[in-house]
Amino acid sequence: MNYKNAIVLGGGISGLLISKVLSNKYEKVIIIEKDELEDRPEVRQGQSHGGQFHVLLLRGLKTMEYYFQGITEELKNSGAVDLDLGDGAYWYSYEGVKQNITTDINTLLSSRKLIDYAVRKRVEKIPNVQILDKTKYIDFIQKNGKISGVIVKSKNSKEYELESDLVIDATGRGSLTPKWLENNNYPKPEEEKTIVNITYKTAIYSRPEGGLQKGKMMMYSPKPPEKIGVVIQPIENNKNLVCVAGWHREDPPVDEELLEFVKQLPDKTFYNVLVDCQKESDFVAYKVPHCSRRYFEKLTEFPEGLLPIGDVICNLNPTHGQGITAACLQVEIFEELMKKHDPAKMSKIYFKKIAKIIDQCWSASAYENFRYEETVGKKPKGVNLINKYMDAIHKAANKNGYVYGELVKVSVMIKPAVSLFSPFFLWKVFAANMRK
Repeated sequence: MNYKNAIVLGGGISGLLISKVLSNKYEKVIIIEKDELEDRPEVRQGQSHGGQFHVLLLRGLKTMEYYFQGITEELKNSGAVDLDLGDGAYWYSYEGVKQNITTDINTLLSSRKLIDYAVRKRVEKIPNVQILDKTKYIDFIQKNGKISGVIVKSKNSKEYELESDLVIDATGRGSLTPKWLENNNYPKPEEEKTIVNITYKTAIYSRPEGGLQKGKMMMYSPKPPEKIGVVIQPIENNKNLVCVAGWHREDPPVDEELLEFVKQLPDKTFYNVLVDCQKESDFVAYKVPHCSRRYFEKLTEFPEGLLPIGDVICNLNPTHGQGITAACLQVEIFEELMKKHDPAKMSKIYFKKIAKIIDQCWSASAYENFRYEETVGKKPKGVNLINKYMDAIHKAANKNGYVYGELVKVSVMIKPAVSLFSPFFLWKVFAANMRK
């Protein structure tokens, strides 16, 4: 079969990564991006969360390195901070600081815009990939039950058609695909929502050489009923990204109120570090009213020639840092299936395969979401029991480096969550918590 054209809607991480994979099979790949793309790291209008706190988990970084060899070193050269999360994080939670241990689980800390720019520049170098920025997707073209292209409109043109053998919807949370399905007599995917009402406020601060921070990422995690958390994250150009998050409509403090807030924390290190940093940008707010999971795998009918990916299928609680990595794992599954199937006709097996990954991420996030009584949605099974055990793990991690190291491996998706329930690990948690 001759695979001619593939169209990707959305120029974010999901769209860029899937374009790289598609370029190995299709003669031409066209990325449709509504924002104007500048030749520099930027926070785009259509990606308003791009200026907020992000963590590129090691599992996701490995996927990026697989598709774009040398990008890890490239990000380092651009100022991204190489950090072992075992001994490079100062994490206060459950009335103590995690017991640091070298894990050799290194990841990179930087602004989200730096990551996006590095990946985009790599994609721009692929000869058969074209990025059309300042171009808005208007509608799908459907012929005989198959999506055969899209109608688009650029900033300086009338609407026009682009034909394709496959369309990938990587437009994120605001995707129009569910509504399109409903309007065109297809079943609409069942959607599960969890109401969390989180507000982020983020600003750039200076990062003085030396001092108490010692280049570490600092995290203060609130224990319910507390609702305010703080992150001081080292990023490129010797800066700190300072993020304050409030759960369930709690308004995060900024500026002098933030200093007063951290001054009252049980660990004074946060205040002593922040007071030496100079604010270099205004705080920018970003709100997450809910997380959502669309069950495409339950659909009995779906048009050929169309596949969604990333946040179109599932947008997770961003405080847990799974989003980029979840998208990377979906791209890996797509690539594997593409070797044996026509991508335009593989929606059923594609949805089934990625559901396993998404379920793992959604479940892990759900347990954390329901630590708060105010969270509204479908509770996962055994949530109270599991969360009590997680409390015990966090308390043990404040005393035992091995426990913390294993917790880190699960958190960055290197090991499955089930490893936290092995007999040996259970004993380590019990023994650590018996210590006074």
